[in-house]
Amino acid sequence: MNRSIVLLTTLALAIGLVGAASAGTTPPVTAAQIASASTAADHEAIAKAFDEQATDLAAKAETDKSLANAYRTAGKPAITMQSKHCDALTKDLNAAAAESRALAAEHHKMAAAAK
Repeated sequence: MNRSIVLLTTLALAIGLVGAASAGTTPPVTAAQIASASTAADHEAIAKAFDEQATDLAAKAETDKSLANAYRTAGKPAITMQSKHCDALTKDLNAAAAESRALAAEHHKMAAAAK
């Protein structure tokens, strides 16, 4: 269990930093929240935060996907780099959303085990 908490804390901080960097906000969950989570309610609150973060990241990915398509259809060689940039962001944001969903699922499991 302690190994799981350490791993989840590390992943949460990494995802939180990716999310914070892309959103310009603070991470949805702090290391202190994860370290002190012991009740079902604690883990459900953390899961909810990661579910919300996943939704936000997926929405940002869709926006960047749309921008990439707009750049491609503009047909100007000078903006090819912008479409590649948006494609890379889309890929990274979708990966971060998937990681956030995985963290949320783990905290849902921990909440169920704590009941």
